[in-house]
Amino acid sequence: MKLQHFDVIIFGSGLAARIAAFLTGRRGRRIMILAEDAAPMLPPEFHCDVQLNKLLTILGIDRQQQHKAGTLQLIGDHHRLNLTGHPLEAEWLRELKTDSPARLLQNLAAEGEKLARSLADNSPSPLFNMRMQLRIAATAWKPGAGRMPLSMPLAKHLQRRVNRETLPLLQDLFCGLSGCPANTLSTTQAMLLWYWASQPKAIESKSFLDVLSRRTAQFHVAQMPLNQLDKLQWSGRNLDGILLKDGTAFKASQFVLTYPSATAFFPPSRQTERAKTCTCRPIWQTTPIEGNISPLLGDRIVLSGPTPLLAIRHQAGSQTQFFIAGKNDSRKHSAISDAVTRRLQTLLPFTDFRLEPAAFPSIGSNAQGRRFFHPCGLPCSRTRRNLLFAIPGLLCPGLGSNGEILLGFALAERLLGSLHR
Repeated sequence: MKLQHFDVIIFGSGLAARIAAFLTGRRGRRIMILAEDAAPMLPPEFHCDVQLNKLLTILGIDRQQQHKAGTLQLIGDHHRLNLTGHPLEAEWLRELKTDSPARLLQNLAAEGEKLARSLADNSPSPLFNMRMQLRIAATAWKPGAGRMPLSMPLAKHLQRRVNRETLPLLQDLFCGLSGCPANTLSTTQAMLLWYWASQPKAIESKSFLDVLSRRTAQFHVAQMPLNQLDKLQWSGRNLDGILLKDGTAFKASQFVLTYPSATAFFPPSRQTERAKTCTCRPIWQTTPIEGNISPLLGDRIVLSGPTPLLAIRHQAGSQTQFFIAGKNDSRKHSAISDAVTRRLQTLLPFTDFRLEPAAFPSIGSNAQGRRFFHPCGLPCSRTRRNLLFAIPGLLCPGLGSNGEILLGFALAERLLGSLHR
């Protein structure tokens, strides 16, 4: 039997896993990634916040590759608001005769930037330390005027600051951005979501991932399909290694689970059961559309309504394609695709398209028994002495790609600290 040794074996090849593998591998550690069958499909662009800019510097990506971020619109039955690229106060006054939502969003963006800089400037290891989390919330991170409670439910925070007419629009806005109902989000999630969404610069996800893959390949990072895994080898409470279908055995000091479906190989536990309850955000894509697209439509559109949707526009030459993200739902996606088609037809009249399933990375709903996301609230669950559960849908629900970048940094710091001891 052929035996190989690694420092870390990662189950899953999502964005957080790949970033953690790169950051750990560049420090001389040997990493093995067990990749799922279908490569995760990412949004057309990532918004460049302080954490992503930090990663771009490490990767050696020139800032000149960044471009102006796509515009964001909020469209309801009777309202159409341009939330980026236009003065917020003027937009809300024009549509709803009040500027209180604009002030609230500006406050969220300012506080989100402070929190993001605090996470980027400090060592990411406190992300996994609950005691440090409380300390940062109480002393180290102090918001400006108003002292916004970090763990307050977002719905409660909105109710205190806007009127009844604008409240549903704001709730739909954050539901569309996150995929989570507004009553399950906290002000912390809202701060980070709106800070990321309002960034003026972005980078194409494809070019970013190409550079990340090339740089990762330069270090001690290997990859093979997850479907080659046969079984796990245990030694007491420790995961000792894995056995492949061809008889090859891998040993490692640390194991990381980032892909929910890989829990099928693990014995039942509270963590594996929570992973199974992590629902996926349904994503569709339109067939290419030629012409007849209104120039007034933004690049990112939140459709307000009973089920808020996020439509992301992707331009390829003369053809336009839309990616549609719904709300986290455990129902079969095909059961609601017809309703999504009807709503999209109201946005794109006189166009001919079909709606097809797509495969964006899943953005999980809040885990059962854990209602709100707190500042630095990414506690990585350790079910065995050398096994970490780091599933993005459970640890940073609703935060999307930027949340996975944050988790990738934190996971790398945790792994390097464990391997150093």
